[in-house]
Amino acid sequence: MKKTAFLVFYALVLVGFSTYAQDKIITRKGEELNVKLIEQNDKEIKYRLSNYPEGPLISMNTRRIKKLIYADGTENRLLNINPRFRMPLGINFGTALMLNDEGGMFTLNVEYFVIPQISIEGDIGSDFESFYFVTGAKFHANRRYTKSGFTPFTGVLFGTFYDHGIAQLPLGVNYMAPFGLNISFSLSEMFYFNSMNYNETYAELKLGWHF
Repeated sequence: MKKTAFLVFYALVLVGFSTYAQDKIITRKGEELNVKLIEQNDKEIKYRLSNYPEGPLISMNTRRIKKLIYADGTENRLLNINPRFRMPLGINFGTALMLNDEGGMFTLNVEYFVIPQISIEGDIGSDFESFYFVTGAKFHANRRYTKSGFTPFTGVLFGTFYDHGIAQLPLGVNYMAPFGLNISFSLSEMFYFNSMNYNETYAELKLGWHF
């Protein structure tokens, strides 16, 4: 009899603990969800509602999540994940000043971070005499879970300017704020394919937003 009573009491304790021990999702909009986390990776988490444990498995993109609070009280602040991972798409406006020649140009840039270390992008611009276009990839020296918005970068881009093929090699530094503001400064060498001896050096400042 005593053994049976003990087993019943132990089972009730386990049930009570499992009911109390629940995970929480805090979204970037301030919503709080009581859940049972099932699976988690860099891009999404999968969970079931704690009051419906036999319900469907629900997925949520990590970009929507500010932090996770596990059943033991441990917090995982996903907001600290590299902003290039959370907000990969960016639109930037820039101005470039030629350093070894008079003149400059204005540019519009669209970039997308495939991973926080690699972005693909396209730039269009004009110096009011000709149109400039390049596309290519940039390589950013940072870590996936870094809390710093600063990162140095380099890259290789190809395109046209003044109806000539060009190759562009930028070297610079970028800052992306946790809320999306994006600023970068770079020095670039532009090589013209029609002349092995002709190249231009220019400084470029870009300002924009990432989503």
